[in-house]
Amino acid sequence: MIKQPLTSTQIEQAKANERALPKTLKYDVSGNITENRQAGCIGELACALYLGCELQHDYEYDIVLNGWKIDVKTMKRKYDPREDWVCRIPITGHMQDCDIYVFASVKHKNDAFAPYAHLCGWAYKHEVQKWPQVKEGDPWPEAPGKTEKSDAYKSTYASLHKMEALR
Repeated sequence: MIKQPLTSTQIEQAKANERALPKTLKYDVSGNITENRQAGCIGELACALYLGCELQHDYEYDIVLNGWKIDVKTMKRKYDPREDWVCRIPITGHMQDCDIYVFASVKHKNDAFAPYAHLCGWAYKHEVQKWPQVKEGDPWPEAPGKTEKSDAYKSTYASLHKMEALR
């Protein structure tokens, strides 16, 4: 995992990016909650900074690197991530038109985002589509009492390609 530092100015830029999004995203399974959307924008910015690319701000993908379209999926968490933690891609009737998914984790505690994001790894879209599937309402064995919000492909950070391989 890569711990990508972020300045307060960069975090504010990511929040501004969130404010520029439509108020309701059609396929959003995070409930269109502002903090979740901000976390997503922070993850996108952290990935772009790490890869030395500009954000595309396209619904289908976030970054283009050497012709590869990359979509960044970010989870907002209370703690820094571990290799055995879950990553997922919702199956919502539309999977983004991208080649690669990058998975990020953003720490949010006491109403504030940490001055960094973890870039946990990446997978080709065709690899993600071979992951085990879970159904909406299925229990999360990793978090008792929590259930899946949507049908999804699900794996762990440990299964991902290392971020260094994208550079």
